[in-house]
Amino acid sequence: SRVPDKPSSLHVRPLINNIVVSWTPPDNQNIVVRGYAIGYGIGSPHAETIRVDYKQRYYTIENLGK
Repeated sequence: SRVPDKPSSLHVRPLINNIVVSWTPPDNQNIVVRGYAIGYGIGSPHAETIRVDYKQRYYTIENLGK
């Protein structure tokens, strides 16, 4: 099986203590997407990784002002 392509568009909306990340599925619809991984944090590799369902199109990263 093949790994799906990256999302076809990615948008990041910064708020006061949160960031809203939104996306659309990859252009190639012939490969099944089973979910998305969102990595964030300071440094590399990412300090946090969130996994969301394949149906989800946005995620809010919260409590960034701490």
